[in-house]
Amino acid sequence: MLKKIGICFFVFFLIIEVYCRVTDYSLTHSFLNILVKLYLTIFILVAIIIFLSNLPRPFAVGLTIVMIISLMLFIALTFSATLINYSGHSSSYHQWTGKNFRIESETGQDWAGPNYNNYILYKTKFAGLFKKEISVSPASIQTDSCIIIFTQYSNGDSSKYYFDNCKKELKENKN
Repeated sequence: MLKKIGICFFVFFLIIEVYCRVTDYSLTHSFLNILVKLYLTIFILVAIIIFLSNLPRPFAVGLTIVMIISLMLFIALTFSATLINYSGHSSSYHQWTGKNFRIESETGQDWAGPNYNNYILYKTKFAGLFKKEISVSPASIQTDSCIIIFTQYSNGDSSKYYFDNCKKELKENKN
């Protein structure tokens, strides 16, 4: 019974992860995103342990040693890239939500360069559980205090989105 429940959870989380990968959406809450990835990682590690336990002992030990050395090399070689990617900081200080969209005002500084202040337009699905970044608009190019302009470039066409900060409305203008 417990095995069936575990497999059902795995299939559920796997479907969520595949949906996110195929559609470029991600889970809105980072805790849920971490939970899905952690559960899938643990399940895969358990599957590897079960697989290794069914092999002859010398072959399983050798394969385990090769996997540990490979993991250590992977961590050593990717440490600097990971450090550079995650050495900045950002924070969202305003957030507006509407029907199937969310806009965040984000400020921060990456590992190189000056501070930034951006507006990010997200398309949301399933009551805001999933989000997809549509466009980023730097606050420095906004000339009107009420209208924020977003430009989406995808597949050769461009669409402009106008967010009226005073009325809290989003309008799309397809070109």
